[in-house]
Amino acid sequence: MSCINSRPADVFVLISHTGRPQNMVELARLARVNGSTVIAIASPDSPLAQYAIQALVPDVPGGTMSVGRGYRAWRN
Repeated sequence: MSCINSRPADVFVLISHTGRPQNMVELARLARVNGSTVIAIASPDSPLAQYAIQALVPDVPGGTMSVGRGYRAWRN
């Protein structure tokens, strides 16, 4: 995992429709422990979004994938 040696000046951008893949959640957690900034594109109630400083939330229902819909900003 590239975030193990991350520093406060580092920024991680993580993208997941559901925000639940365990490897991404762990990467975000480790990055935050090291003081790095985490930006996520994920569901707002997901574990991944909980570690994000800033998140862009897909503006589609949780179980659907749709092209052409926008994103709305969400801040943790």
